[in-house]
Amino acid sequence: MGKAQIIENGEKHSFYENNDILGKVLLIARRKGFWTSKVCEVFSHRLFLRAKSTQLEQYAGAILGLILIIIYRPKVVFLSTRTKIIPFYAQLRKIGLLRKIKIMTDCQYLPEEVATQMDKIIVYSKGEIEPYSIEIRNRFVFVSFPSKVELVGVVKDFKISGKYIFCGGSNMRDHNSFIEAVRQLPIEAVIVTDRPLPSNIPNNCHVYKYQPLKDYISLMAGSLFVVVPLAQSKLPHGHSDISIAMSLGKTVISTKGAGVDDYITDGIDGILVSGGDQQTYRTAMQSLLNDRSLFDKLSASAKMRGQDFSYESYLIKLKNIASELIYIHN
Repeated sequence: MGKAQIIENGEKHSFYENNDILGKVLLIARRKGFWTSKVCEVFSHRLFLRAKSTQLEQYAGAILGLILIIIYRPKVVFLSTRTKIIPFYAQLRKIGLLRKIKIMTDCQYLPEEVATQMDKIIVYSKGEIEPYSIEIRNRFVFVSFPSKVELVGVVKDFKISGKYIFCGGSNMRDHNSFIEAVRQLPIEAVIVTDRPLPSNIPNNCHVYKYQPLKDYISLMAGSLFVVVPLAQSKLPHGHSDISIAMSLGKTVISTKGAGVDDYITDGIDGILVSGGDQQTYRTAMQSLLNDRSLFDKLSASAKMRGQDFSYESYLIKLKNIASELIYIHN
């Protein structure tokens, strides 16, 4: 296995140096997404579960993880998987086991009794922290959701040609506001969603159902800018599309107060509008269509901001969290 080098503070840093932080971490994750990318080869000790593993396989993985803990004696175990493993390990800690190692996870919607047994919990929206008791909120740390652009090669043969606005996603989206806002605008729009849409779709809107990730990102890459209209909620939603779009250098129009305020700085690298307000969406889109100077400024800033969503940046943040657990909390 060759050395994987990461740029940190302008300098190349090898995670295979002596006493390396990630060499003291046991990663347990599903074999999918970020965890199968090349940058994750820096984890010396990894245990992968199948992306769609059965309950029996999950419990077997939990037992195997315990065996690896005995063999490798890691300082930190990172449980990055939404499976039975996390509550299983939490229960072991509750009865007094695994107290000599630190456990971190990025699993969402953990019950309070499970979260209490974790040392650090990564969240992708600060609003995720609010439902938990004040006593354990210091266990949570906000990290930007990494872009999925690095999982695919962005292709050029888009399904439609020309400049258009992209609007995708299905989870907690306000497509109705977008559709009414884009109606009669002098530009085409592409909507990709599996959710039901109104029957009176305007002629300038092209609707696609489920698309493979590569095609989804390709459609986004071919757009002029991206609109992510969200329902008002602090629960995490929309982060994936926003991180992908900004990684592609796309200006994003999204909804203020919907859990993405930490991803977009209004008027600097994107535009945040009032939820459910068709006119504010329309005004924001018109401003990007009519003001080339504003469009160029926001696009350039979005591209710079998009660097924070890279896999390398995400890995460095994981390393820093693990380092804090090892050297500060011990």
